[in-house]
Formats: sequence, C-alpha cells, structure tokens
Amino acid sequence: MQIFNTMTRRKEEFTPQKEGEYRIYVCGPTVYNYIHIGNARPMIVFDTLRRYLEYCGNKVYYVSNITDIDDKLIKKGQEEGTSMQEVARKFEAEYIKDSDGLNVMAPTVRPRATEHIGEIIGIVKDLVESGHAYVARNGDVYFRVKSDSDYGKLSHLNLDDLESGNRALRSQMDDDLKEDPADFAVWKAAKPGEPYWESPWGHGRPGWHIECSAMARKHLGKTIDLHAGGQDLITLLQSFQHGFMLLGAFLLGTDEQEVEDGEHGDKRNKLHEGVSAASLTGTGRTHRMSNRSKHEASWGKKGLKT
Repeated sequence: MQIFNTMTRRKEEFTPQKEGEYRIYVCGPTVYNYIHIGNARPMIVFDTLRRYLEYCGNKVYYVSNITDIDDKLIKKGQEEGTSMQEVARKFEAEYIKDSDGLNVMAPTVRPRATEHIGEIIGIVKDLVESGHAYVARNGDVYFRVKSDSDYGKLSHLNLDDLESGNRALRSQMDDDLKEDPADFAVWKAAKPGEPYWESPWGHGRPGWHIECSAMARKHLGKTIDLHAGGQDLITLLQSFQHGFMLLGAFLLGTDEQEVEDGEHGDKRNKLHEGVSAASLTGTGRTHRMSNRSKHEASWGKKGLKT
C-alpha cells in the first residue's frame, strides 16, 4: 500500500516497523461542543484504513485521543456556570454517539489528556532541561523554536522567511513573555478560576501542542507508524504548531532519533487528511469515501445525489 507522506510530499510504501503490526495515532476532538461535519471526514477515512489493514490480516494498534483540557472548554464551562470537566464529559459522550452512528470502530485506546498530566509534565521538563524550552516569568513554558534546526520540516516552512512578520508582531507586544513571537506554549500558568495541576513551574495546565506527544508515547511507544488527523493540523502549523510538536517534543524529549530517512522513507509516516465536510449518516460516509483523500470535498445536495 502507498500513502501520501506529508513530510516528503510524495506517495510512499506504507511499511510498518514490525511486519504485520501497525501503530497508528489519530488526533481526536476537543470536546467543547458537538462535532461538525468536518470532524467526521478523518474519522471515516482512517477508520476505513484501519479496517482494510485488519482485513489483510494485520494487527492494528489504533489510538485516538480526547482533548478534555483547553481554553475553549474552560470558557464554555464559565459561560454555562459549570465546570470544564462537566462540559468535556457531556460532549465526549455526544462524540462517541456520533462516532457509533457513523459505524466507526472504537479505538484500541481512547486516552484523555487530563489522565496524562504526569507524562506531559515529564516531556516539558525534558524540553526545559535540554534547552529546547524555557520558563517565562509568569510560569508559562514555551518551546524555543530556534533551538531546532529542523523546525518547519513537516510543514515545509522556513523560519527565516517568517522573520519580517515576527518583527512586525513583536512591535505590537507591549509585555511579551516570549523570547521570539514564533515560540509557543507547551505549559500554561493557571489564571484565577481555571483548573490546574501542580508542576515544577507552579500551578498550570498543558498547552494544546504537547498532549498528543505524551499520549502517543505512552500507548504506542517512542516510534509510531502513522500520525493522522485533519488538514488544519498542517495548515495551522505556523501559529499553533500542533503537528510539529509530534516531531519537536516527541523527538527532542528523548535521546533517540525517531524519524529516520531510510529505504522505507520516514519511520514515522505522516498522513493528514483533508477536512472540509462530512455527515453523521451512513449516506455521508459513502459520500466522504467517494472523494480522494488529499482533495477537499464539497458538501451539499449535489454531492449526495452523485
């Protein structure tokens, strides 16, 4: 089987590290609301990939997370006069119900971010001690982008090309906590009224960018065969760097080089599915699969009729 490798920008043979076993991590939802039609496309596409691999007689370890700590969740809880946890559990249940309605198989493991705080703190601590992250004066911890010469490798962005924009951004910052505007938070200091956990840097919580690194490492090991998710995780790299953290924190947080260029390409293949629209019905599942995986798909009556 050949799949499109986001890093190399070409189709490559999808060869697992261990013959007959595939270790796949698919980014799950941030459960602050009902899922929308765009969320459903990667759910369907990668479920189909998993089914095919299992049909061929392979063992598939399929991990898909629940993000249950996030600014949006905190805000939703405050607006509704409830807690972040209550919001997360409500919409996690709705997500699972919709997933079942799409006939998507349950993952081998469905980890929650809040159940992996220890692992997240461990990775952040490693990054700080290695010089790849630093603690700001308010207790935030930021990833030091310029500490990694391979920064932007996945998204094919050149940091030097962004410098003029960074300077313009810095000029607008009156009280900048970052060494560089491109740096991003892997740990956030807690604000009054927010949920928090104890850490070496005070009360705080994970940044959105770090949690998948911790969950993938715990449940699949230090090297995985496929990381999958929505196209927004590629196109938003410049500002959020989520996908890059699985190359940054995942690699720099260990002593091993876990993505190796060899005869089979990158050990940890990257496949991010295009996301535009999908339905929570069986008809919608068929419509999603009628579109090529890397192409955007339009949703509407015309598409359903065809």
